[in-house]
Amino acid sequence: MNEEIQESMIFADLVFVVMTTIYSLAFQLILLFSNSLITIGVAAAAWLVLLYTLITRRGPWVLIYAKVHRALTGINVLGITRVERLLLMPYVINYAATIVLAALAEHPLLNLALRIMATTPMFIMIGEFTALPRIMMNNHPEIA
Repeated sequence: MNEEIQESMIFADLVFVVMTTIYSLAFQLILLFSNSLITIGVAAAAWLVLLYTLITRRGPWVLIYAKVHRALTGINVLGITRVERLLLMPYVINYAATIVLAALAEHPLLNLALRIMATTPMFIMIGEFTALPRIMMNNHPEIA
């Protein structure tokens, strides 16, 4: 029974990582191809949703995740856990840097940095997939 709970928790966290990557990557790719003031404003609003989730562990992003989590595992969740908060942090930081670079993208070197930063969520996701089992064991010692 304990192994089933652990597997469902890891699977739910993997789904959280994929959802966050797609959400973050979509807006960052829009910023990559259009750096108008309206686009930057919409991207900043989307970033604020992630930041609010990171700070309060609640919000619209958690509501979406809660529905997916309940559909996959049958368990209702009220907010994100400490592990999911750790998984969300690199996306929020990367997204903030991308918004700043999009505002300054007229400079060629900063435009190159924007192109690199816009694809970073995929690499963050790969790194989190690699580190997730260790993160789970370190934050839930009763499972190990």
